[in-house]
Amino acid sequence: MLKTSTFDYLNKFNYNYSMSYSDEFLENITIDVCKRTFMLYSDDGQKRKVKCDTTQQFMDVLQLINNSADPRIVEYVDISTTED
Repeated sequence: MLKTSTFDYLNKFNYNYSMSYSDEFLENITIDVCKRTFMLYSDDGQKRKVKCDTTQQFMDVLQLINNSADPRIVEYVDISTTED
């Protein structure tokens, strides 16, 4: 289940490539629309998977990313035509 803390986690990252005094940068966001998941990759090698239980949760996180993240670091997984 997506919790409010996920939004806090997303908001703590710097969404750019420039140097700053922050401890952590978000380098890449991979969005899988079919699975309703977001993979977040930071500059220090950490990754976090955000799985949304509902379409509304997915849309809320997607809107946050679209409004906040640098579009150069956002990518989408190709649509799968077969089930894993």
